Amino acid sequence: RVWTTWKMLRSLPVSRINLRSTSPSHHLRKYSGSSSIQQIPSDVENTVAKLTTFLPADSDLQWKNRLVKYLNTTTPEVLPIVQQLEHVIKNTKKDNVMTNLALLNAYARCDAREDLERFFAEFKQKWSVMPDTWQSVIMCDLRALDLDKAVERINEMKERNIAPDGYTWNSFVNYFVKTAQPAEAFQFFSKLADSGLPADAIAWTQIKHVLFESRLYDLELEAIRKTIQLGHEISEKEWNSTLHNLGLISQTDIMMQAFAEMRKHMEPTSRTWTVIISDMAKSNKRTDPNRMLQLVDEALKIPHIELEQWNAMIQALGIVGKPEEAFRVFEKCQERKSGSIPSLRTWNIILDLLGKHGQPEAMMRIFQQFKEQGSNPGEVIYSTVVSRIAESKNQVPQVEDLVDEIMTSMIPSEGLFNAMIRALGLSKKTKKAHQIFREMQRLNVKPSIRTWATIIHAVGHSGDVARVTELVEEMKAAGLEPDSKTWGIVDMVKHKVKVFRVTQHAKKKEKKKAKKLAESTSTSNLKTHEKPENPTLQVETSQATTLPNSQVENTK
Repeated sequence: RVWTTWKMLRSLPVSRINLRSTSPSHHLRKYSGSSSIQQIPSDVENTVAKLTTFLPADSDLQWKNRLVKYLNTTTPEVLPIVQQLEHVIKNTKKDNVMTNLALLNAYARCDAREDLERFFAEFKQKWSVMPDTWQSVIMCDLRALDLDKAVERINEMKERNIAPDGYTWNSFVNYFVKTAQPAEAFQFFSKLADSGLPADAIAWTQIKHVLFESRLYDLELEAIRKTIQLGHEISEKEWNSTLHNLGLISQTDIMMQAFAEMRKHMEPTSRTWTVIISDMAKSNKRTDPNRMLQLVDEALKIPHIELEQWNAMIQALGIVGKPEEAFRVFEKCQERKSGSIPSLRTWNIILDLLGKHGQPEAMMRIFQQFKEQGSNPGEVIYSTVVSRIAESKNQVPQVEDLVDEIMTSMIPSEGLFNAMIRALGLSKKTKKAHQIFREMQRLNVKPSIRTWATIIHAVGHSGDVARVTELVEEMKAAGLEPDSKTWGIVDMVKHKVKVFRVTQHAKKKEKKKAKKLAESTSTSNLKTHEKPENPTLQVETSQATTLPNSQVENTK
């Protein structure tokens, strides 16, 4: 603003002020700041005199533009200049619609409502008023927060058969935004529409945006219905934008109501279905799997399905826990495309989905099918497959073969190296994981802190605390200080080893105890047989010594 005012002041032919030798801040204070022009009447007279010297030479439009340029950054302090210019112009031949329009706009910019009301009443008697002139006056009323007066002018425009332009309606919208009354804005425009003064489509679009920003989603839906009722056509792009905005904030119920409203007036295309299915799946609210399946079945009925819609449907079914249905849609994608290969992203989605839902064998079959069709797995596909193998609870026997395949076909990135080391570590292939890490260093792929943490974790699965300590020291020698996560992994490995040793010691101790108990039990049994506890039996046994041998055996 300072620079704009300075440029404007330099263009003025004010002889009393040496603009080249005075700083911009001086003139800013003098003409639009703390120093009021009303206190410097000589400057007012001088400025008026210089501006009026151009009246005879300039055309009406030129002089109007000259005045508008001067008043473009005006403030109420220049009001005396405008008042004197009005007096001068009325006594010249330049008293016409152009010069008066410039003065009218100047009064509006100065927010001089009394002078504006007087001058506007005279202006309406002399000339016809264009919509942009009405807009200047209405803006002045709204800046003064006088909504009733602005509505009176709108009704007067209606009586004169003058339709408000987009800027006029925009002024009303800005008024309600400024006064923080979004709900009142909808009610106001609805009431005007019912009384025969409907706003244009741009104004209703702004109202919908204001209601959305104010989180009045039910009213936004009502505004959409009102827009359609007034005959304003909503394009597919606008519908998609509205649906997507509602989906991003998890207002899926309102989104589906708006989608139903859209289907009453137009058939949704593949792009719209993509928005609906993607946002429903990504919403914070858990989507009913059967509802998602129903949406996908409806979407499959449209004649032309774009590739993005196929991807959205497969991904959405995976998110809601329907991997079998996602695979069915993937197969339909291949059939609908007449046997052609889906995009790399489509393959990546289905592979990621199967791996995430604990089906690594199925994922490897699809991966093999992908390669058999002549496609070359790139960094993305390899990273997905290896990462899902690493996360799988079921150990996949092909993991070493897959790592060898990657190493022979490309130089992996740091992220892919991390995924391979992690997968090998979780598969208890510690030696192979260490070899891959050394190969990474040989290929000049610099390990990050995350890579060091991954290899330490992988080696830690074997319980080799000495090797883990060596890796930590090597990491420090490379200029990387272990972070809290790395130290946490080291502590976890040491704790696991300690627990393992304690457990093994406890097991050995338990075995010794059980063995001693078994030995003591067998010894006591033998003593019991040697010394019968029944005294009657002992008496009978002692008496039986005089009996025959057969009877003695029976007694025993």
